[in-house]
This record gives sequence, structure tokens and C-alpha cells, in this order.
Amino acid sequence: MKFKLITYNVWQGRHLDKVIQFLQSEKADIVCLQEVGMRGQGQGAAEVNLFEEIKQGLGIDGIYRRYFWADEGQGKYDMGIAIYTGLPVREIKEFRYERRATEEILEAGGKDRYNIPRVLIGQKIGIGGGKLWVFTTHHTITPHAGVTEHQLQATKQVKGFLADYDEYILCGDMNTPYGNENYELLSQGLADVSKPTEPTLHPTIHKVGYKRYHVDYVFIKGKGIKQVSTRIPVMDASDHLPVVVELEV
Repeated sequence: MKFKLITYNVWQGRHLDKVIQFLQSEKADIVCLQEVGMRGQGQGAAEVNLFEEIKQGLGIDGIYRRYFWADEGQGKYDMGIAIYTGLPVREIKEFRYERRATEEILEAGGKDRYNIPRVLIGQKIGIGGGKLWVFTTHHTITPHAGVTEHQLQATKQVKGFLADYDEYILCGDMNTPYGNENYELLSQGLADVSKPTEPTLHPTIHKVGYKRYHVDYVFIKGKGIKQVSTRIPVMDASDHLPVVVELEV
């Protein structure tokens, strides 16, 4: 059975209508999103419940988990990740990692974006007569897109969570340029089907888009999953570009 998966950092819903229109047009079977706020944010972001708005726009169910919330003087806001699918969901998993910061620290006014707690979520989805785990995360960021011991330790945590799974998809904004040390650790034992030599930061909207980094990935593990096609459409709905992958099981 062939199916379509999209991973997309939606930039806190700054252009939510465009995001929803794109996702509606793609009709993906599984949609994994990062920077999804439960209440939206200030500074030009949509002041709505992004998770619910997208769920209603797609007409399919989903799960949401936040990784932090904060109050920056323009109202409290959440930041999280989501998976949407119209396929049957058999089981849900959640793993917390990156514990140098806490929600309480950020609530009190913490500004250190390199110490944000993170979460990995997964769904066991019924597909093609079998079941397949799909995981997504918004991984630890580093200064100037470099590699830090902090990020490497977080990657080891993620790999540890997934060590007992024989077959799965792992996708999301990994904050890791293709080919660096953290990428090599993250991708070990996995097949990268995200066209990693093509950039996934918007060339003009993202502040370092001109550097043509690829940081959004779809990895697969298991002989039963095969890549059919991959696209990275250039569109103005976010500072990241979506990765659209067709797979077969």
C-alpha cells in the first residue's frame, strides 16, 4: 500500500491559512507538524488554537504534545508538535528528553532557546494490513547551526528511545544540517528519504535561508518500508519548507 507523509515546521502559525490550504491540497495520509501552538503566539503569529484549527481544516484526528510554554509579556503561549492521520491509530507513545530546562523556568521568563525541553511522540498506525510506528520531534537547536555536546546527548536519548523498535518512520525539524556530526549519529541505522542535499529552510523568509541548510528529515527503518518519491515544495507559508514523501509498505 502506498501512502503520503508530510513533515512541516509551520512557524507558529504565522501564515496559518496558507498552511491549511497546502495540507488540504496534498491530502496526505499522515501529517507531522512542529511549532504548533495550542494558543498561538504574539509578534504576528496567529492568536488561535493552532492544533484545533489545523485539525478542523484537515477533517482528521490528531495528537498534540507541548514541549514548553512561556510568558513573554504578550500573553502566555504553548509550543508543541502534532501528528494528524485519518488512518486507525492503535497506540500512542511519548518520550520526554532534553532536561536542562523545565517548563517552570521558561514560565518565569527564561529566554535561553538552547535549553528548551523537548518531546518525541509516536503513533502506531494501521496501514496496508499491518501496523507502522510514526514518530516526530522538534530537536534541540544549537548556536549557528553547529554541533554541541548538549545536542549530541539529546540525540543519544532519542536513539535510545527508539532502540527497541524494528520498523518505524522518524521525521521532523531536527535542527541539524545534513552531513554534520549530529546528523551522522541521528541517521545511523536509518535510511534518509528526505532529499537531504536540497534545502528545507525558506530561501528568503528564514534568516539563514541563504545558507541552504537541510534540517527537516524523514528517516525510515525496516525492510518493509520503501520510498516511492520525495518533494520539497517552495512555498511562503513558513520559514521552513515541507517535506512530502510517498512511501509503500
